[in-house]
Amino acid sequence: MNNKKKLQINEQYYNLFCGLIIGLLLFNVLNPVEGNKPLIGSSIKVYLDKCYHIHHWIIFLFLHVFIIIFYPNYKISFITGFLIGGIFNGLTFYDFLSLKC
Repeated sequence: MNNKKKLQINEQYYNLFCGLIIGLLLFNVLNPVEGNKPLIGSSIKVYLDKCYHIHHWIIFLFLHVFIIIFYPNYKISFITGFLIGGIFNGLTFYDFLSLKC
């Protein structure tokens, strides 16, 4: 593998790492885990026959899967890290699987 290819791979992982850290920090500030009310809405409420609570980690997971499926040439980047950071943050909540309001 030549040096240019190594540099591109290292840059991709650097961007992934930066996105992950910024995503985790941002969502920990905006959506604190315990006891505090989030500064911004951390979910979407859908009213069908009942009220469903779609958490931000589910939204980010769908966005990430959408990118992987419909943009197969998409490279690892800051956005990938940011979405994964948001998913990790959402999974730290005690009610992360609770979908009913």
